[in-house]
Formats: sequence, C-alpha cells, structure tokens
Amino acid sequence: QAVGGFEMRVVEGGPPHGWVVPLDIRADIVSLVVLGPPLRTPDALSDGRLRTAISHEGERALARLSASPSLDDFCRLGREFALRTGLMTPAIESFVIGCGADRAGMCMLGHSAFAFAPVEGTIQTGIGGAAGIVDT
Repeated sequence: QAVGGFEMRVVEGGPPHGWVVPLDIRADIVSLVVLGPPLRTPDALSDGRLRTAISHEGERALARLSASPSLDDFCRLGREFALRTGLMTPAIESFVIGCGADRAGMCMLGHSAFAFAPVEGTIQTGIGGAAGIVDT
C-alpha cells in the first residue's frame, strides 16, 4: 500500500501521480486465497463495458466509503462493487459467503479473495507481517 494500511485512491495512478487518502481502519489478521488464474488489469480495462461499469460503480463506492470509512463498510462496498461490475466469479462469491461475508471480499483486480479472520487453507498474515499457509 502506498500509504501503509488501508487507503482510498481518490485519483487513479501510483505516487506521485495519483491521490491516495489513508483510512483509519485497523485489522490484525488478513487471510488471502487465490481462486483462479491471474486477471490482468490491462485486459479487464480494454473491455469498454467493464471499464464503464468500473468507473460508475467505483465513484458510487468511493462516495459511500468517504462518508463512512470503517472495515465493515470497506468490505461491504467492495463486495457490492465486485458484484455490480461482474468481476466477482462464482468461486470468489462462494469463498466470501463461506467466510460469513461480513469481513471478506474480492481482491481487485484478480481471481483472489481476502478475509479479516483466520481461514483454513489460506495464506494468513498480520498486516505488514510475514505470511504463512494456515492449515488447521
């Protein structure tokens, strides 16, 4: 992350071109899972319909997260964005639902997901810490 921890990218582009706002959101554990082949951002953004949906839904989610920057809203709005744009695959949706959905979502852009809790069979890390496979 450009600013460390959670961020909201207000203007696209990496530093120094974009505009990133740090969010005061805390999470101790994040579990990550890869559920399919890589999804290349240039490939996704070359689809005009998808690019339009991403812009529209991204603006909507950004406005709502700005009004209420919490971990629960971050996860909920991210799930809504992924579903409304059509980016969320059935495998990711199944994982998110299986995690209880409240604190889980899809990594953008890709065929991977996260949960802010230990999840069996995932890569688990403390935010900013070392990763390891959880297999309990």
